Amino acid sequence: QDSSRVVSVSSDDTMAVWDASTGALCWRTKLQEPQTVSLHAKTINVQLRLIAGLVSGLMPDVYLGLLCVSYSPCGGCIAVGAYDGTVRVHNAATGEQQHRLLGDHEGGITAVQFVQNCSTALVSVGADGRVVLWSLPPAVDVDADSSTAVVTIQSAVVRHHSQCVLTCLATFCEGAKIVYGDGRRTLRVVDIQSQKDLFHLN
Repeated sequence: QDSSRVVSVSSDDTMAVWDASTGALCWRTKLQEPQTVSLHAKTINVQLRLIAGLVSGLMPDVYLGLLCVSYSPCGGCIAVGAYDGTVRVHNAATGEQQHRLLGDHEGGITAVQFVQNCSTALVSVGADGRVVLWSLPPAVDVDADSSTAVVTIQSAVVRHHSQCVLTCLATFCEGAKIVYGDGRRTLRVVDIQSQKDLFHLN
């Protein structure tokens, strides 16, 4: 990964990239207009509703925006997970959106990582308890012109843990394996190619 850049996302749908050595802003973009946030209840009730909304993927009057972000290993792409259950892939140099992935998550995306030591595959976990593996076309590369391309995004639900909020995700062995928390105090290690459980840590 390119350690000279720092990327962040926020609940107002803003994504920004800074130069890590100087602190200078490279670029900032607003991905979409956030929905109106209704906070008329007491603080504790609002917190409970936010948690319930993450789990169910519902709650139309409360919107949490962008929840997670990850650089591709080559540093050319950025993957962003959102509260609306979508994953978006952006050009890291310009911020231009290249792909919008949806359909396999029914709740907010809580973590996203590129895998296979490349920029053409990524995995996401969500508040719906699902682990989804996405296979992206070569057009996701930073030098490719994907603005007019019509591509098919292949995806597979690798795991589905009902009534669990998956909140952490990491890759290792050059992206060949993933580890994630299943919401039951257990870390699960999965081989990407075979999609088989290797072992559990608890």
